[in-house]
Amino acid sequence: MNALIRAALVGAVIGLGQAALAVQATEYDNLLVFLAMLAGAFPAGGLLCWWGKLPLPWLISAVGSPGVVVYLPASKIPFRDIVDLGEWGGRLVFMGLGVGAFTFAAALVVPMSRNVRLPVLGALLALGLLAPLGRDSLAALAGMQVLAREGVPAVGLDAPGYRLTTFSAEEATLTLRYERQRDGAELAVSVEPRRWTEPQETCYSGRFHLSRPAPPGAGRVRCEEEPDGVWVRSDDMRYAVIAPHGAATVEVFGDSASVAELRAAFATLRPLRWHEVVWLRAAD
Repeated sequence: MNALIRAALVGAVIGLGQAALAVQATEYDNLLVFLAMLAGAFPAGGLLCWWGKLPLPWLISAVGSPGVVVYLPASKIPFRDIVDLGEWGGRLVFMGLGVGAFTFAAALVVPMSRNVRLPVLGALLALGLLAPLGRDSLAALAGMQVLAREGVPAVGLDAPGYRLTTFSAEEATLTLRYERQRDGAELAVSVEPRRWTEPQETCYSGRFHLSRPAPPGAGRVRCEEEPDGVWVRSDDMRYAVIAPHGAATVEVFGDSASVAELRAAFATLRPLRWHEVVWLRAAD
């Protein structure tokens, strides 16, 4: 057991080193960064295992080092999501990978009791197989971090009878879809930084955010400003309400919602809590 603890500490250090390299790339198709991460982990891991007086240090490193780097693409966890978690979030993920990989390697090659070896290997294999199931939740957390760094408020609706069905946060733009439980009618919300677009500019962009193609009979798209500064975009059959909300421009759209319904939904905007989004993605 002492050898497993020392191997875990070695893995944590290797993970920190990998996290430092990871910020230099945005995706795994950057071959030079990938090779640097892979080539650097083996000698560093071997030296740390030797310094920690682990038996078979180079064999442990040969088994554990590739696992830190190869696991993410093998399990289809996007590299960008790890980076988007921020400095400490990314470090913790890579430290976890290092701890798991080197502990697994030590349990595999170091002489020890079967009563210790088999449960440790089984637990780590199970964690490794189950971890990809949480990649959507990881993507949601990364998206929330992106919004926070860009100063975009993560806001959502608290409209009665609607439930959140889709969350997406890309390039400082938050998009949400809600479904009315009684009949399946949808509302869509788009949140963008006001430094990118003001309500008037969004309205005159000439399109409905997230909308389906215009239904037959829809007329020319028009924009009108109401007395309280809210902009309404319409094509005779559909409406979108666009207005500022703090540091963001928010658009609320519904294929079958009236302006009054959209304004009522807009009035329910509230901060979106991270656990709501994580649970949504985990449930998917």
